[in-house]
Amino acid sequence: MVLEDSTTDKSQQIDIIMEEFKALRNEILFRASTQLNIIKLNITAMGLIAGAYFTKTDLFYNRILFLIPVISPILGLLWLDNATSITNIGNFIQKDIKSDIKHILGKEIPDFESYVRELEFKRLDRSFLIGIPVLTLFALLPLIALLVPILTTQFEETKTTILALCAPGVIFLLIFSFYWIRFVWVRIPSDKQTL
Repeated sequence: MVLEDSTTDKSQQIDIIMEEFKALRNEILFRASTQLNIIKLNITAMGLIAGAYFTKTDLFYNRILFLIPVISPILGLLWLDNATSITNIGNFIQKDIKSDIKHILGKEIPDFESYVRELEFKRLDRSFLIGIPVLTLFALLPLIALLVPILTTQFEETKTTILALCAPGVIFLLIFSFYWIRFVWVRIPSDKQTL
């Protein structure tokens, strides 16, 4: 992304790059805020559905828990999409914007992004601190919601009907789990030079 036009002085080049940087940082803030809202929405939806399950006893309300394994993983995929976008924006800032500024100035500049990335790859704490709560919220609790009505209710329907009720939840849980594993564990760079 380095601007090579000789008529543009260093100050103008830096200003252009800094405007790009500000826009990207605002995008990160927006996506982080969206992630928080997704978590709030998921907790609210699970609470309302679980509340309906525990307050009513007829057959319809026994089946209502089957909604959680559909809704939660879908929201989890949206959360992961935002997390991936934040990571990609951070990579762009680190690799392109920071290097462009370094090229224009002709000297090293402080780079907190590289420092943080180095720590992330040295410690698996980040994977557990972010990964486990996300997995619990968007997959493990929905899995429990899928199993509770099966294990505690005598359904009048056939096994085929019960499988039909469970299938969408199982599919979404598997899809979310696949993308969660990809997000959490595929974080090691292929080249240490990229740090």
